[in-house]
Formats: sequence, structure tokens, C-alpha cells
Amino acid sequence: AVVGIVLSSIAVNRLGKDLADDPEIQAKMKSGELAGPGAASKTELVSTKTGRNAALIFLAGVLAIVIFGLFKGIRPEAADGTPMGMTPIIEMLMFVVGTLILLVCRPNVADVPSSTVFRAGMVSAIALFGLAWLTDTFISAHSELITSTVGDWVNAAPWIFALGVFLVCVLTTSQSTATRTIVPIGLAAGIAPGLVSGMWAGAFAGVYLLPTNGSQIAAANFDLSGSTKLGSKLVDHSFFLPTIILAVTTIAAGALFGVVLG
Repeated sequence: AVVGIVLSSIAVNRLGKDLADDPEIQAKMKSGELAGPGAASKTELVSTKTGRNAALIFLAGVLAIVIFGLFKGIRPEAADGTPMGMTPIIEMLMFVVGTLILLVCRPNVADVPSSTVFRAGMVSAIALFGLAWLTDTFISAHSELITSTVGDWVNAAPWIFALGVFLVCVLTTSQSTATRTIVPIGLAAGIAPGLVSGMWAGAFAGVYLLPTNGSQIAAANFDLSGSTKLGSKLVDHSFFLPTIILAVTTIAAGALFGVVLG
């Protein structure tokens, strides 16, 4: 993953134009729609004490999630007496964090629905619920057919395993669904665990091939320059080429390490 990220970063750094050479961005700056270097922005970001406190509360919540994830023994018990899963713990902790931010920092609640973060989060949630759940339901309903078909392909050509994980990630934007569906097929086909894990890590890039992932939607909303685009034809967005580059480089590096070290 580290090798793929480094190589992808070098490649992506050469994609597109610098803002200083982008005619669309320069036109926005001349019209005053976008602030230039040293100019006052229409959306001025001001560091405040309450903003700092909100960020600290959020970071404390993230740290608590990491601790509960690392140390299973300290998690609360579920109804059956086993340690609670991380999904409900994350949900509960983030609800507590949100409540504390409202009580301690006292933001103007009426402004929350119109904020960039809230809009990006809600659009992302709707996109994920619709796409990930619908596709996961479809795959679950036809799991036997998918397993047998993809299993035959993987037996014939092990590299099909990486393509299978990649495509399920594309369709569901869910790494967990791809893992549950395809990884058992790769292991059952006799692919070495090291090779499986290497290709599996790289194929996760598929969640960014279509502009439907929450982090993509958030990135486009946060970019005040407007140069990060989601496109209108599914493949004309700012993340398409970086996704392909990341997938190819990471899968290649993962497969190499899997063969050599496995």
C-alpha cells in the first residue's frame, strides 16, 4: 500500500494544470468569485476558541475509537456476553461527540444544515446507503452463482481475484462487502495467503472509480477552487485516473511482495 501510494502520488502530481496556469480558476479569480493569493476570501476561515474545542472533542472521540479497536477486552459486553462490535461503538461514540460539541461549544444549530461538512456528509450517507446496501443485497441473493462463477475464473487465472475484488468495490463502494464475497473464493481456489492479501489491498482502490464515495463527495465540496470535480459521465471526475494508477501500482507491489515473502 505504501509503495502504491508513493508511486501514485508522483504520477498524480503531474496530472492537470497548476492553479496559476488554469484558465478557469484564473477567470474566477479575476471576477472575484474566487480569492487570489493574499486576497480576502468571501468564505474567510477564522480560528476560534470554540472551533478549537470542537476539534479537540472530535479528536478525543477518534482516539477513543482507536483504543476500543486495539483492545477488545475493554469493550462493553453485547447482549450475548461477547465484546461489542466496533460498528455500534463507533456510532455511539460519534453521537456522544456530536452531543458534547453542541453542549460545550454551543454552535448556532440553525447554521448546521447549511454548512459544507453537513451537506457533504448527508449526500455521502445517501449515496452509500443506496449503492452499498442495494448492491450488497443483490450479491447476497446471488452469492452461490457469483461464488461458483468467479471461483472458476480464479482457478483458471489467479489475477482474476484482484479484478473481482476491484469490481465489487466499484459496485458497492464497500471494502467489507468485497472482502466477504471474494476473499473466501481466492483462498478456496488455493491462492497463497500472501498473494491474496497483496492483491486484496490494492484492489480496494475500486471504491474510488465512480464518483459515489463519501470522501470524494466531501473533497469536491471542500475544494473552494472548484477544481475537484465529480463529473457528469461517471468517468470524467477528478479521481478516475488516480484510482486506476493507485490500483495498478498497489496490486503489482502487493502481488510481488506476496510471492516473494509468502
